[in-house]
Amino acid sequence: VAIEASAFQPRVDGSIVGYSSENSDRDWNLVGRETLPTGTELRVESGSVFFDASERANSTSRGERMEWELRLRQPLLSGNSIKANTAALRQARIAAETADATTLAEIFGVLRTTESAYWTAAYAAAVWKTEKERSRRAAQLHSISKTRFEEGAAAKIDLLETDAAVALARDGEARALQRFQDALTNLSFVLGEPIAKTETSAEFANLKTAQIIKTVDPELSFKSAFEHSPGAVLLENQVRTSEARLAAASNNVLPDVDAEVNYGNAGFFDSSSSDDPSATNWNALLRVSIPWNFQAKRAELKASKARLEASKHSLQQGLRALKRDIFQTCRSIDSGHVQLEAATAAASLQSAKWDEQLVRFKEGIASTRDVIETEQEYREAAIREMEARLRLVLASVLLSTQQGTIPTRNNLSI
Repeated sequence: VAIEASAFQPRVDGSIVGYSSENSDRDWNLVGRETLPTGTELRVESGSVFFDASERANSTSRGERMEWELRLRQPLLSGNSIKANTAALRQARIAAETADATTLAEIFGVLRTTESAYWTAAYAAAVWKTEKERSRRAAQLHSISKTRFEEGAAAKIDLLETDAAVALARDGEARALQRFQDALTNLSFVLGEPIAKTETSAEFANLKTAQIIKTVDPELSFKSAFEHSPGAVLLENQVRTSEARLAAASNNVLPDVDAEVNYGNAGFFDSSSSDDPSATNWNALLRVSIPWNFQAKRAELKASKARLEASKHSLQQGLRALKRDIFQTCRSIDSGHVQLEAATAAASLQSAKWDEQLVRFKEGIASTRDVIETEQEYREAAIREMEARLRLVLASVLLSTQQGTIPTRNNLSI
């Protein structure tokens, strides 16, 4: 941005000329110029020698006389458009905004990945805890079955069934531990920590404490995404960049026609100028430059129009895709609440059923197979509840990312 903005900042140039003749004095020249966004060029030049006078009739050096000139040049066709003249500056500013939006999108991605990895690890820890509870319950059933077998109140098959249940519980516990360790390793990777042997003693917040979005409005979420999502900014900036290029290309196909007015005491204004330093003159001229053909410039104009149409199509399709994704996420959240409510109710009922079946088993009313099946249903219901809660949490994290509110969700100000 600073580089492109420098084109409209004042500039001062100076020169000193020495000659091989011993009796010759040195000539000097000082020029100040500024170009405005309208294409207007303001130029002030003073000195004993002028270098930018090749288009004038007389010599550029006036010996010991100090001369000065004030020049005003205004393009009338090509170069007369503020949009065209500032196109490069606007593109630089858009590029800076694009870089900021890209960085913001990466930050949003990191926040989403980190939070998702944390709650996935918390879920894995909870499942491991559930599997350990399953092992404890299987051991309890085996102990009861063994006592009853020794007392002659149970058959060998009952003892074998509890032995198998203990083995399956140990297998499930080992698998759950591995998934928990994998989740811890992934979390360490996401956080940039060294990948090392995982510590299963790590404590995690209860999955029930995770923030979940309770009610959703797809249209409001899309509006928020359009206003805050860096993805929408990136799509819009493609169109803005194409518009700036088109403005420059449209102006470049025009002929170069410049009006110029000069005022000063420089001798090249008039061949009859006197050597009186106080004598001033002025002149006006019209410069016209027309290329033999505009084939290259017209080709660039055509290409610029095509790029603009392509960027507009990309914007439209990108916003449609964003809206589609938001609607799908909102449906996932709505469905997730229903699933979680049903899974929570089922887990509560299975817990009560397990307690009742365990009493019946101790009293010899329920069979070993019945109580083992009840315990399995209880464990599966508990895990389904945790899975439903995790899906709802991850969907909430995703929607917060899509609508650009994930920093607020994590109490961050960006």
